[in-house]
Amino acid sequence: MSLLVFIAASAATATPATLDTIIANARAGEKIVLAAGDYGKISIQGKKWLQPITLDMGMARATLEVTNSQGVRIVGGSFGRVNTGYAIHVRNSRNIEFSAVHMTSATRGLVIAQSQDVKVTRAEIDNMTIDGINIGSSQRITVTDSTCRNFNTGEAHPDCIQMWSSPKRGITQDVKLLRNRSDGEMQGFTAFNHIRNGIDDGGFDRITISDNWIRAYRVNGVAVYDCRHCVITNNVAVMPDDAQNKVMVRVFRCTDCTVEGNVDADRPRAR
Repeated sequence: MSLLVFIAASAATATPATLDTIIANARAGEKIVLAAGDYGKISIQGKKWLQPITLDMGMARATLEVTNSQGVRIVGGSFGRVNTGYAIHVRNSRNIEFSAVHMTSATRGLVIAQSQDVKVTRAEIDNMTIDGINIGSSQRITVTDSTCRNFNTGEAHPDCIQMWSSPKRGITQDVKLLRNRSDGEMQGFTAFNHIRNGIDDGGFDRITISDNWIRAYRVNGVAVYDCRHCVITNNVAVMPDDAQNKVMVRVFRCTDCTVEGNVDADRPRAR
């Protein structure tokens, strides 16, 4: 008869006073449960866990910076409530995951820069002054079942999710935006490409924007430029009763792309 031994991943409970030390000493696969409270800025720098650690944020409040790191999973929590800066910043990192996080009251919600293998699911993003999620020069990024609403746009033209590339920092590739919602003053889901001083940003490769819903006062419900092998399908764009401009799904200079099943509606449509 064989003997089966089950080893459960270790768990630790953190407070604002102990969290930094617990993260510094965390083992691969460890779960860290945060007590309710204000943690200020949580900074994870130069840490690599082959099996991701989990920060179970619960009712905790914070801002978060993940830099040059690997293997971090964030569950729950409220991020933002700052006058300047980002609610969450992921830079030069990989294998990072966010589930059911709330981002509110910041300049930008989540900035993903020069990173790979980042997943966001069921995020709630509100009260941003610029963008909800920025994806810049990054690869293999997935955002699903997330919602942007009630941004404070002013004179800006913010987006729920915006992508860009850079000739120096890399092309944004293999991004999937699936079943997300954008509702309010901001633009929806965009991938803008620019030529500055004769230098092309580089466009995008293999971007999928599918089954998203956008209600907006601005024309760009979905806007994609200079995309190669991209899929833009089954997105629904609607406009509020008091909107002046029709919101649309717009694709420009797309090579070997699938663009079908998208709906530009004149008035609100339930979903």
